[in-house]
Amino acid sequence: MDNDPWAVLVGHPPEYIMDYTIHDLISDEANVSFYLPCMWSDDDGVGNPRPDDPMTIYWTADLTDGDDRITYKTTLTSLIDEVIDMHVVMHETPKVIEDSSVPLFISMREALQKEIDKLNFCVDNAKPDGKDK
Repeated sequence: MDNDPWAVLVGHPPEYIMDYTIHDLISDEANVSFYLPCMWSDDDGVGNPRPDDPMTIYWTADLTDGDDRITYKTTLTSLIDEVIDMHVVMHETPKVIEDSSVPLFISMREALQKEIDKLNFCVDNAKPDGKDK
């Protein structure tokens, strides 16, 4: 039982356990990571096939300081869709946002465009594998 990382929690009320694990997750950056699993060529970095959606985002938490990770996933597409749905005028098809939301959408569009420009630069300046241009 001495090697059990959860032994410290035994006998404590549920509130302590929840606070302990949430505190661990948000206070120790080494235990939490976010990444795009498309960065690996053959799999998703945790032994599964690479996701079809290249904008899939994984959030992993290592609760035991080892290889036991909890992994959650979402996509940038679904996050953007959620923002749009929060600002859409009801019953409009196609989806139309309210005027008051335009500044938010412009700032999101500009931020995304900067990232697209980075990707475009990488693609436009790619070199053959193992060779200089």
